Amino acid sequence: MQAVRFIRDTNGTRIAYAVVGEGPLVLCPAWWVSHVERDWEHPGFRNFFTRLADGFRVVRYDRPGTGLSDRDGPPRTQAAEVRLLAMLADTLGDAQFSIFAVSCAGPVALSYAARHQARVRRLCFYGSYANGADIATPEVRDALANLVKARWGLGSDALTAILLAGASPQESETFARNQLAWSNGPKAAELLRLSCTMSAAGALPRVHTESLVIHRRYDRTDRNRGLQDRGPESQTAGRHALAAPPCGLPWRETPAVRLP
Repeated sequence: MQAVRFIRDTNGTRIAYAVVGEGPLVLCPAWWVSHVERDWEHPGFRNFFTRLADGFRVVRYDRPGTGLSDRDGPPRTQAAEVRLLAMLADTLGDAQFSIFAVSCAGPVALSYAARHQARVRRLCFYGSYANGADIATPEVRDALANLVKARWGLGSDALTAILLAGASPQESETFARNQLAWSNGPKAAELLRLSCTMSAAGALPRVHTESLVIHRRYDRTDRNRGLQDRGPESQTAGRHALAAPPCGLPWRETPAVRLP
């Protein structure tokens, strides 16, 4: 069973977060659009995070504009995302914790780890990246963002085809429908642009935390560029390619990650 709780950021915006398991903390920075309560209803999602929480306390959250968090608020920035991660970490109170960063959560996790070396025990990246400019050209980014803003239904279908390549028609339909409910078109377009412009490339040389980089074999976006080569003092535990259809979501037929 997971527990859903709420905090408020410095702007008074209500933030929803979910806790499952007991033990050392694994904090999952927000990715794309989410809904901590409704995501848990998906069997594959629930199974993945239940296994991840075997011996750990796993915390996920909805960033403002998505899920159970307040939908209204100022535009999101990379700095705001890092502050939100830091605020939640301080609220939870653990002296040390690990971070599991999926997709666009990578730059936020790296930025935080560079500034708080003593607090971050380990890093794990799945289908993630250091520099958002690596995942799409400006032309593709703008075309997708404009479609999402103008016709969120069509935009959600297009993003589903990218994020869930190889999924069954039923799974794709469910995911596309959920995206529509998790956020509105203008906010989704804003977050998509943010995902493609965030960068922690400058922070990489300062991140010395032991790390694991995981990606899908034949990942069309090559999102892991830069994460495995972090400088002479980094401790990269490894880069692992899973022999599965390209997908940016680890709960789709993926063995559970284990952070020792």
